[in-house]
Amino acid sequence: MARGARVEVVSPLSTDAVEARLAAGLTSRRQLLMGPLGNATGRVVSGRVSRQRIRLTARRWSMRNSWSPVFRGQLVPAGAGCRLVGTLGWHRFTRVFTALWLGLVGLFLVGGGLGFVVLVAAGHFVGSDVLLVLVPAGMFCFGAALVAAGGSAGWRDGAFLRGWLAEQLQT
Repeated sequence: MARGARVEVVSPLSTDAVEARLAAGLTSRRQLLMGPLGNATGRVVSGRVSRQRIRLTARRWSMRNSWSPVFRGQLVPAGAGCRLVGTLGWHRFTRVFTALWLGLVGLFLVGGGLGFVVLVAAGHFVGSDVLLVLVPAGMFCFGAALVAAGGSAGWRDGAFLRGWLAEQLQT
């Protein structure tokens, strides 16, 4: 879900009614800071809603995940009802950070590997030269594991958010 997946939900409700429903179903930043109230233990949706711009994300009370997808979209009038049109994907900063981390560490890994091969071929190999490969390999594996774990948890948040949007837009 790194790139935005297109989302479109049709509703028989007016744009004003959908906007009000979405806004009423959100969990505020203050509520997120205060923690779960009552028996709220599952996922919640937070963000901002206006007709021109909607930005929502789903998360658990107890956890923040940078790789959870963010919905960006808008309400479009359609006959007697409306359509919610947008994309669901990682936050832009998360995409850039992930690409930079894995890209730069990948370059260090390739450079360290080439340096290691040159040192071995020239006969200047010292035992600590293996760190030229091991350190970037460890950093790359750590980054890849972090993205995999966060992305996996994010899929569930994305599925929840899609279902929540569909539920909010029905009568």
